Amino acid sequence: MGKCESVNGDQTCDEEMRHNKDIIRTKSGRFKTRKYANRCAFQDRRKPRTTTNGSSSNPFLFDIRKDDRSFSISSESNTSRSELKKCTISGEEPDSWFYGCSIWTENQLKNSIDELLGNHEADLIHKKTILGTSENARSWSKLPLCHYNAAILYAAMTSNIAMLRFFLQQGASPKAIDLEQRTALHYAASSTAVTAAECILSLREYGAEINAWDKLGLATPLICAAASGNADAVKVLVYAGAEVNAGLADPKYPDSSTPLVWAVRGRSLCCIAHLIEGGAVVNSPQAYSEAPIHVAAAQGDTDILKMLLQNKADVRVLFGRERMSPLHLAAEGGYVGCIRLLLQAKADCNVVNFRDQTPLHLATLSQSIESVAVLLEAGARHDICDTDKKSPLHSAIIKTSRSTDIVRLLIASGANINGRDNFGYTPLHLAAINENSKAATVLVLAGADLSAKTKSGVSALACLVQRTPDVLPTIPRRLDSAVVVADHDPIDPDCELHLDFSVIVPSGDQQRVGESGFLITLVAAGQRHILQHPIIQAFLHLKWFKIRALFIFSLLFHAAFVLSLSANILSIYVIQRNRNCSLVRNDSSTNLNEASNNPNNCFYTQWPFWLEDFVKYLNLGFGALSLIKEFFQLLQTPSEYIRSSENYIQCFLIIGVVGINLPKNLNHNDWQQHMAAIVIVVAWMELMMHVGRFPVFGLYVQMFATVAANIAKFLTAYMSLIIGFSLGLSVLYPDTESLASLPFSLVTTVVMMSGELEYSKYFYEDNHRPEYPITTLIVFLAFLLFIVVVLMNLLVGLAVSDIQGLRKSAGLDRLVRQTRLIARMESIVFSPWLNQLPCWFDARTRKFLQRKILVVPPSQHHRIYTLRPNDPRDNRFPPDIKENILKILVSKPNKKSYHQLYRTNTTQSSSLTEELFDEVMQNVHSLCNNCVSQIVTMNSSMETRMAKLENQWISTKKQLDIVIELLSEKPLLCASSSMSQKYSNPLS
Repeated sequence: MGKCESVNGDQTCDEEMRHNKDIIRTKSGRFKTRKYANRCAFQDRRKPRTTTNGSSSNPFLFDIRKDDRSFSISSESNTSRSELKKCTISGEEPDSWFYGCSIWTENQLKNSIDELLGNHEADLIHKKTILGTSENARSWSKLPLCHYNAAILYAAMTSNIAMLRFFLQQGASPKAIDLEQRTALHYAASSTAVTAAECILSLREYGAEINAWDKLGLATPLICAAASGNADAVKVLVYAGAEVNAGLADPKYPDSSTPLVWAVRGRSLCCIAHLIEGGAVVNSPQAYSEAPIHVAAAQGDTDILKMLLQNKADVRVLFGRERMSPLHLAAEGGYVGCIRLLLQAKADCNVVNFRDQTPLHLATLSQSIESVAVLLEAGARHDICDTDKKSPLHSAIIKTSRSTDIVRLLIASGANINGRDNFGYTPLHLAAINENSKAATVLVLAGADLSAKTKSGVSALACLVQRTPDVLPTIPRRLDSAVVVADHDPIDPDCELHLDFSVIVPSGDQQRVGESGFLITLVAAGQRHILQHPIIQAFLHLKWFKIRALFIFSLLFHAAFVLSLSANILSIYVIQRNRNCSLVRNDSSTNLNEASNNPNNCFYTQWPFWLEDFVKYLNLGFGALSLIKEFFQLLQTPSEYIRSSENYIQCFLIIGVVGINLPKNLNHNDWQQHMAAIVIVVAWMELMMHVGRFPVFGLYVQMFATVAANIAKFLTAYMSLIIGFSLGLSVLYPDTESLASLPFSLVTTVVMMSGELEYSKYFYEDNHRPEYPITTLIVFLAFLLFIVVVLMNLLVGLAVSDIQGLRKSAGLDRLVRQTRLIARMESIVFSPWLNQLPCWFDARTRKFLQRKILVVPPSQHHRIYTLRPNDPRDNRFPPDIKENILKILVSKPNKKSYHQLYRTNTTQSSSLTEELFDEVMQNVHSLCNNCVSQIVTMNSSMETRMAKLENQWISTKKQLDIVIELLSEKPLLCASSSMSQKYSNPLS
């Protein structure tokens, strides 16, 4: 089967564009293919009968194309009459009926005629041969009279006017129908042949019913003519009195469309003009029905749409269950011309469909930047969200080349780049998930919130790290944009810079959630090295001064809790125990002072009873406050609370407070004594960890924690060796108490590892002398070499290596600790659970506290910080941060390069200027000296070369004189003499 080729190729290009858009929509997973005409054509329920060899039994197939083409009633599969004239099939003219009908297929009508001709195969072939091959009345007359109705239908289908008139004259009924009640007018109107109009006139002349419907109520003859795009047939039927509004809001035919709708689908301007001239209604009175303007907008036919608008087509009508307006349909197809026409006709550019989508939503889905630009110019709102809370910017994020331009256009129009849908996804999330690196880069540079999280807790930065890691270098570029020169050059002492921290706090709701979201997200996503950027360091420096008062208060609270706990434990398990011990041993004494003066008594320090009670209740009070704090943190962030090991230590301390204060007898329960000893050690270790959060002491505490963890791993790896030696020593010293059992032997071995070997004790004292001295000596020597020498040196080397590594990364580790501390403090201050505190902590107090710790207040006016990097009086930032900020200006592309003109601010500006001038003068002096030396060298080389040339000339002259003397002839001698005079002194 050949392909239909357009003369100018426009049709092919349009079809390819529509096909590409459908592919884009399918890949995006957000678009459902819609057909805004009636859903599909009536399918043939009867398959054509075939012979035993598999060929079709229909002889009509000999003179037409072999393949069936089922025409959908949607606009994409219809062909106008003007387009039919451009089509060819294998070099032959197309069959008129086959290309014209867009309601029923060729085989559907042919099979209906077959059913009328009979079922006997031989007779059927003979009768078809008479109709299909004969061209004279003599052959036609051989057809039996009972089949004249079938002959009428065949003649109308093929537009054979001679055959049609012959059978009508022979008495055939002009109202002949097939089993589906399709009349001869249906068959004739379905053809685009020139003679189709004559066939219609002939049938009408003999009394054919002009407004007949088929059995299923799909079409009238006028609908068939409009669908086929036969303007002559439409004109004849309209002037013959055909109902031009057939099927319009008719309850008998709920799925039917009017002739005008079918003419618009057929893209035939002539048919539309004839129908409107004949009184066709442009606007359907039935609500949510398909109007001609819907079809024209969905097809992108600007000429047809212009004609409909000129005839007062309503641009506000909505279609179908989806409540689509004409502007929705035009935007969905990306038809800019139709969009302009509808907007000129005062169409509402912010109308919504049943999913609350505006035309701008659908235009961004179609990836038509021209459509988006036209809608935005017309006042389309980019802040309207659909039922999924998706904005047009969400819809624009598709992995195509044009999506980036649309994203830029929407951002330039003021679209919210941090809007979230029902699942918490921002446009940056969608760009990363679709692996659209270009769109993600545009969003990051425009200030998208990298810390925004979905409802499942996935941040936008985490999506970028996993899906589009090539976008990560954009983050430092975004931070660089925060530094702007406000006045004077960076080399000027009066230089003034503006630092815009909105790149770190982009959301604008920092008074509700805090300012550390972006920074803590960098740490969580494994991008902690970005914390070394000068802008982030400057922000952390300012933030620390804002929040350090809260941290000091927290540190003092923990210190008071640990001190009260220690005092309470000492009061219960040391002082009271000593007092009880002295009372038991001096039961004959009646005076407490006498008991205390007894030298046989335990160590005793007397505390007043009121002090013991005060310490006890103070400890219980701090324990209750700690319990409230831990419960508060658990409610605020349950997942983070469970992952933190320090929270388990705090819970253990709270349980310890309860356990050590339980009532007990004078002899004390053993488990309370054990718990008290462990709790007091853990409490002071926890206080050390709190002190380590202070930036000054953080490195040292981190060294301790890192080395302790690595030593634990180290000892675990070599524990089998230590246990082996401890068991060996137990066997060799069975009578020694410190080595008699495994626990004591293991502890003794670990003590000996530290260097406390006690060699003389185990080998020379009488009560410890070994029974097997040689074996004992060998085992002891092996222990000395493998454990004391090798293992301990490895342990020391490991600790030194860890400390060196920590010192190299000390700056970055300090920033990470500071970030986590700030995030921890902000999580408490900005917690919504503060609303549940007593009435004295009212809303004004909370807001005041929250504003005090903000570096970037919510008001836009205070987002900019001014910095004078060359002014030593500006001491808000350390010198290293100032220098690094100046380096950002030097490294910025497309800016004036200052090349080492940045410098530290530790000296006066005047001295800096003098030093710079001296350096320049020294460079100029050295350059002059180099030039002079090069000139002298060149002069000396030239003199040497000239002397060589003079010597060569003297020798040449001598040789020339000898030649002249040898010449005997006088003329030659004269000539030689003149030559000698001419060249006697060439160098003078």
